[in-house]
Amino acid sequence: MTINLNSTIRVTLTPLGADLYYTHYREAFSYLSLAEMERLMKPILLKNNVWETELWNFASIMGSHLYMGGPALIEGTDMEVVNL
Repeated sequence: MTINLNSTIRVTLTPLGADLYYTHYREAFSYLSLAEMERLMKPILLKNNVWETELWNFASIMGSHLYMGGPALIEGTDMEVVNL
């Protein structure tokens, strides 16, 4: 199977991963009210901290926090490829 940076993946974020996710979008949408920001973010993060996004977006947001020996940002080590 071949994937590329535009492939959609699904991961389950740890509490730390979810916190990084929310921090990123709070900063990106800081010009909006909290209610409007949450309305925009809700469809992106599914229940139980499951996040479905393009591989490039995952790498853009989480990449600097992923390194050998670092804290876990996703549950386990698997990324499910949703579409190629």
